[in-house]
Amino acid sequence: MGNWQQKWESWRDMTTAMQQEIKIEAAEKVTSYIKNDQFEEAINVIRQTENLLNELDFETKMNRVEEQLQAFTAEQEATKSFEASQLQNLEKPSTKISFNLSQVRSETINEFTKRDFNLVDSNETHMQFLKGNRNFYMDIFNPEESEEHHYATLDEKCQYKNIGFICQNDAETEIATNLTNEWLETLEAPKKKFLTINIANLRSMKQNPEVLFE
Repeated sequence: MGNWQQKWESWRDMTTAMQQEIKIEAAEKVTSYIKNDQFEEAINVIRQTENLLNELDFETKMNRVEEQLQAFTAEQEATKSFEASQLQNLEKPSTKISFNLSQVRSETINEFTKRDFNLVDSNETHMQFLKGNRNFYMDIFNPEESEEHHYATLDEKCQYKNIGFICQNDAETEIATNLTNEWLETLEAPKKKFLTINIANLRSMKQNPEVLFE
């Protein structure tokens, strides 16, 4: 209900209450005049009361005005619906953030070295780390690349024991994990017998120094 409708109903209720008060007060005066045989005065009060009530009788006027107001409201709602549908059809500006390889590489080196990993080799998205006597062949996961591209990367790296992806956030981590699991199903048992898949989530690593791989 609109504000004008609430005010209108409040006004109508107030007018009705006022009419009742006038009738009660007039009836008391008429009764008093009649008891005192003042019939002319009583008749005058009745006429005045009728005239006043006619002026305050908004029943017909209110119905007519209310119809106009309801029509006005319906028109406004129709306009709003039209405007809303037009706005929905407008092309929203793109909020997609481009993949920044150099930034991800920098964050990766920072987080891995904090955890005593040494960078042994690096080329574009590929990064090889050494910790103790174990090598980790990691590739930065680019969400803008195709599934076929990521499959090819895994096919190339599966000759090593420790491979995986470095992701920027939870969403990328979930995509990379699902993609890797699907890829593993295509491998023959001997190829994945000694294979370990590691998925690194940079956001989780930055939030918790104890976190390494998902």
